[in-house]
Amino acid sequence: MYIYGSNEKNSYSFNIFYISENKIFTMRTLPRRNFDDLNNLIFHVLKIGTDDVKELKKICEKYDQPMPTQIKLIYDNKQNKVKGKYSYDLFYSNSDTLTSGNIFEQWYNEVKDEQL
Repeated sequence: MYIYGSNEKNSYSFNIFYISENKIFTMRTLPRRNFDDLNNLIFHVLKIGTDDVKELKKICEKYDQPMPTQIKLIYDNKQNKVKGKYSYDLFYSNSDTLTSGNIFEQWYNEVKDEQL
């Protein structure tokens, strides 16, 4: 599972994608089987993730530490391990055309090109 969190200039973003059976899925491309209310589930997952990014910012402020602008986590469920990368640089808030969604999509495409 690939987890993306972003906070730039009080704009919060969260999204995920994963690889299963040599196919890559985003929240928008999840298989529709086995879920009666998939759209509701997706909304709640994204809301919980965004709330977690906001909570992380509060923790950083509490301990007078800088908040990363971008966090990328990769969870390997087979080995039960997490790898993380984070940055304090601005990626989209200083652009007239880029959004956090664009940055997430870039990462998705990088992984897709590497893995599949």
